Amino acid sequence: QAKVEAAIRSQLYLGPTHVEAVCNVLGVSRSTLQRRLSEEASSFQAILDRVRFDLASRYLSKSDFSVSEISMMIGFMDPKSFFRAFKRKFGQTPEEYRGLKTGRR
Repeated sequence: QAKVEAAIRSQLYLGPTHVEAVCNVLGVSRSTLQRRLSEEASSFQAILDRVRFDLASRYLSKSDFSVSEISMMIGFMDPKSFFRAFKRKFGQTPEEYRGLKTGRR
């Protein structure tokens, strides 16, 4: 999973990260990657989500990037999609999260 996470991180700056791009970086087929992750009780989407939200929480806590900039940096094409996904994951908006982590409201 660590190699998959590293490959995802290397691809995020290019925009939405797809399993095919990560497979190319790792030099494995899609079915091989899916089988290996399944053996570890994981999935590409679960790892992608974990990486995205880890980066989002770091950026919100330790940078002045706007929420729109952060959404693009972690591979969301639409800031509204990021906003909804973040709220589902953390139970608060990105702005609320930033305010709690930084003391800025």
